Amino acid sequence: MAKLTQRVINKQIGSGGFKPPAKCCGKNVIQQSLISGVPIPNEPPEQRPLILGFDAIGNAPVVNPASVAQWNTFFGLPANGTPFTSVQVIGNEVRLYGGSGITMAVALFSSSSGLVSIIDVALCVVAVGQLALSGVATLTNITLNACLNFALNSCDQNVSLTTISATAGTDFGDACFEGNTALTTPITLPSAINIGASCFNGCNLLATISLPVCTNLGGTVGDDNVFGTSAVTQAGGVLTIPIALMTVDAGNPDGDIQAVISGGGTVVTV
Repeated sequence: MAKLTQRVINKQIGSGGFKPPAKCCGKNVIQQSLISGVPIPNEPPEQRPLILGFDAIGNAPVVNPASVAQWNTFFGLPANGTPFTSVQVIGNEVRLYGGSGITMAVALFSSSSGLVSIIDVALCVVAVGQLALSGVATLTNITLNACLNFALNSCDQNVSLTTISATAGTDFGDACFEGNTALTTPITLPSAINIGASCFNGCNLLATISLPVCTNLGGTVGDDNVFGTSAVTQAGGVLTIPIALMTVDAGNPDGDIQAVISGGGTVVTV
């Protein structure tokens, strides 16, 4: 055990201060769109949009991107949540307003061409179905900070994906982010309880992962290939986990943590 734990660091979680929104044109804004660059007013969630960015508006998966009815049909609303009430098209960006409690259906955008980003400023997406955002070659940014559940293979094999934000997510299924070979931005999942097997396998450039409240890595206390070939398992990699996971395997770390340490990664416990 001495060899396994030599790269383990204990750290206390500090409390961060709230940074107020920026000012733009005399009004508070909560985010600037990555696609159009047009600021988003700091309104209540129901008045904020779900933003879909495309490499070209002609690659949107509906015939008329300015039709809210077509978008509701595409998302399977109202069966999968409260329908959108309006839509705004700004260049190659679609902003959908009024939806809530939305589950992204199985294979919704799977292997589609043209989707560059999905940014949920409205906090309207609560679940992502299997393969819903899988194999989208143009996708670079997934920001779904109200989503609680990410199904198995829901966001995998996106070769251009560099950024994932899922601050409310509690459950991440098997192979959820597997094979996102361009993923470089450090991932912090502050609410994640359950992380599925092979979740980060194949994220070969991902060197920093923080799972501060996780209690289940891969479904067993053995090595479930959660981190696989990700850069967190190599020298320079940093994994943050609860200290309780350091003794779950008959007094030893969870097998997935042991794999990180054995590969040369650093484990920070909180």
